[in-house]
Amino acid sequence: PALRAVFRDPEVNQFSAHGVQNDDFISSWIDKQHAMSAASESFGRLAIIEKATDDLCGYAGLMQYPDRCAPQEFEISYRLVRKQWGRGLATECARLQIDYGFSRPEHERALAYIEIENWRSLKVIERLNMPFERELPEQIVELENEPPTHIGPKKLIVFTRAQWEGERA
Repeated sequence: PALRAVFRDPEVNQFSAHGVQNDDFISSWIDKQHAMSAASESFGRLAIIEKATDDLCGYAGLMQYPDRCAPQEFEISYRLVRKQWGRGLATECARLQIDYGFSRPEHERALAYIEIENWRSLKVIERLNMPFERELPEQIVELENEPPTHIGPKKLIVFTRAQWEGERA
């Protein structure tokens, strides 16, 4: 039920391939996250919970999609409920994800795929000083049991381990 605030808000899902979703999707998504976490000690998404209130703030995690990441790469991901926007949580989550990703010796590059119009996420990346690598054209994504969705165009942002360690020094 708490994830409804994430998946049912049109503004939160403005740049999501899935868009606004129903309870069946949310249940299926949770099952997929559990399976992904069980299959890998490095990848999967976790709930972000505010300590003072126990409220769900959103989710974040490292991903490694075979069509977008080489074995030495990981992708950061996060989504916050709207009432948590503007508090620095996205920047903190991204920073912690990159720290964790680079704590794994096999990871050499952190990736972020961000739609060009998603200025909030672009500001997060700017705060972390992650460099822009290239622009990717609009894509048509076909999701299971859904009509094709147009995504993008996107910016690919990349941090190497050496760049991140230099930023952290």
